[in-house]
Amino acid sequence: MQKDLNNLLTDVVDFLKLYDKRPADVRWVGSEEAWMFWEDFARAANREYDSLTQVVPDLMIVGDDWWIDLEDSGEESFLAFHTHPGDRDLDTHVPHLNVFGRASLTRVNKERIAEYRKLNPPGLKKAKLELPGLNETLVDLGE
Repeated sequence: MQKDLNNLLTDVVDFLKLYDKRPADVRWVGSEEAWMFWEDFARAANREYDSLTQVVPDLMIVGDDWWIDLEDSGEESFLAFHTHPGDRDLDTHVPHLNVFGRASLTRVNKERIAEYRKLNPPGLKKAKLELPGLNETLVDLGE
């Protein structure tokens, strides 16, 4: 029995459509080491394959604030869509976060975040931070 083959270009274009993107939204395709324009990728990808494991594992398709890459679940490879996390709300800004630990950033810094929010309610233009082990810091939160 013959396995159904896919066309990489068609699959990528269909995947882009799932996220309301189109080839014109792609800035470049490649990896950290080398890149090409969409048109070059379209020529290279317009061929049949039977599994994404045949595609180079570090392939990235990059737009202005998003990218697609290949992820591997151990059993199969699949396309994954990612977006830039965007700008953060100033009310969630907490200086001097500890970035080392085995838990999440929020868990490691639970006490610091709670203390900071208590001292600096939302909407405050300047924040005063006094935490054990740190010098007092005055943070300008802008307008």
